[in-house]
Amino acid sequence: LAAGSLSLSTGRRCLPYRTRVPRPGICGSTDGCHAMPASNPKTKVSVTFTSDNVCPWCRKGKIELAAAMASLDHLAEFHVVYKPWLLRPKQRDTTDSHRLARWAQAKGLEGAVVDKAFEAHFDRKEDLSRLDTLLRIADELQLEGARDFLLSDQGLDQLSLEIASHPRFDLVQNSGVPWIEFETKEGSGALKVVPGAQGSETFKLIIGQLLSKAGIATATKPPPAKL
Repeated sequence: LAAGSLSLSTGRRCLPYRTRVPRPGICGSTDGCHAMPASNPKTKVSVTFTSDNVCPWCRKGKIELAAAMASLDHLAEFHVVYKPWLLRPKQRDTTDSHRLARWAQAKGLEGAVVDKAFEAHFDRKEDLSRLDTLLRIADELQLEGARDFLLSDQGLDQLSLEIASHPRFDLVQNSGVPWIEFETKEGSGALKVVPGAQGSETFKLIIGQLLSKAGIATATKPPPAKL
């Protein structure tokens, strides 16, 4: 892993089916943090979340990550980018749901589409490859023009290229998803790589370490005394 990566136990994750995604040219998460003074700007933290919409641990990881970020929003300004991954690349069963999410990015609703896709697949047992499923998601989020977009091939080549050119393609291919990266360029800069879903407390600890490297103090409450 890159310098600055955490050494922690791999979290729960969905392993890829062993059909590899073709590459170009190849066939085949802390309570009790002290708030910063109002005059200090928040530290900008970039979060890259690689996942597939039929991966239960991706859903779990996203929920836990959201809880961790919410508890630290007084210290950091988070910018989350969702990167697509296909656990079943030959079946392409989640391709269009990823296309829809990427298309909604311009409207600030990419994360919401991912949440709705999880709900459709896991809670309602709906098929994410079906047009009616995706249109229901689009309607719930008031995404006008979704039908025309989904009936076209728009974004399909870009999606395939984005997966094939993932900067950590081999690591994700072998380790599975979710694959989460935290980065800040403030202070001395730092990068934390997290394979697999973690609990919110672990995510808060990871983010806290990142903020410390950026020069932001994140003192935590001492553990309660044992009686």
